Amino acid sequence: EMVRGMCLVFCLNHLLACLWHGLSVWAGDDGSPCAWVLRGHFDLDSSLRYRYLTSLHWSITQFTPASMEVFPCNTTERAFAVCVLLFALLVLSSFLSSITASVTQLRQLNWKHHRQVILLRTFLRRRRISTSLSLRIMSFVEW
Repeated sequence: EMVRGMCLVFCLNHLLACLWHGLSVWAGDDGSPCAWVLRGHFDLDSSLRYRYLTSLHWSITQFTPASMEVFPCNTTERAFAVCVLLFALLVLSSFLSSITASVTQLRQLNWKHHRQVILLRTFLRRRRISTSLSLRIMSFVEW
């Protein structure tokens, strides 16, 4: 469940990185004097790998409390960044909620097992089962 959630978050970050890069390239092509690709002195001849990794880094920072030297510098980029932040808030809170629910369920299962072991010990003691047999039973149960 957790691995699936992390894969989903990574795929979302990839999609958002591609959109963030495409939006900036589109804004730069549209004659806008300010787009993060232009402000960061990236031109379309610079390495696509580096521009993608920079976009991915920006996207990941929207899901975490990290900082990034790339930021929106026109209205379109700013609106997109606000939408991404709101979306990231929902995704991250949902992801953390599912992790919390899984940990709670694991604790409940562990408590039920622990409670059953206590009941078994009580039963063995009250029925005066021999120590050697009790030890064998308990080692089997706790294994």
